[in-house]
Amino acid sequence: MLASGSSRGRVYMGLTGGWYAAADQLESVMRPLLQRLPKPGSKKLTVGSYIDSVEYLGGLGTLNTTGSPDSTDTFYAKSLMTPQANPMGERARTAFMNYLATDGYSTSTVSDPIF
Repeated sequence: MLASGSSRGRVYMGLTGGWYAAADQLESVMRPLLQRLPKPGSKKLTVGSYIDSVEYLGGLGTLNTTGSPDSTDTFYAKSLMTPQANPMGERARTAFMNYLATDGYSTSTVSDPIF
């Protein structure tokens, strides 16, 4: 997830997901990516089952929705896909990050990331 950062000129990057293989294998799989990024400001790893991850990522902490009214969650999402053979160039990446850090910071649709 990419979003505006903690202040104008900063960009937030978050990574959320589930890992369903042996827990001791995750670090070696993630290492090549994490070595290319700045040190994380925070991280949370929770070992559990697939159902545990569904409960957590669902935001309620439970699968029982009885008595939990639906809430409105207005947001804008955009998926950008580029072909592996022709990835985004430096100019396009820089323009996108500058947009997130400046124009994106000022938009009324920005809120704190959930995860």
